[in-house]
Amino acid sequence: MPPLWQGIPLDHKCKKRTCGRCAVTLLAGAHFLAPKTRREREKTNQPMKRLACQARMK
Repeated sequence: MPPLWQGIPLDHKCKKRTCGRCAVTLLAGAHFLAPKTRREREKTNQPMKRLACQARMK
């Protein structure tokens, strides 16, 4: 479930998973996440950056 649906306040704009504004830096736990989606790869190529609206648990 995406963070916004859980009531977690994140900077965002589009609510369509396309703007990239919800990019966050992972400090730990990257191994718990599924690989980046195509949209995530298009928005950031930094390994520890993820889009909060796209990142999903494995």
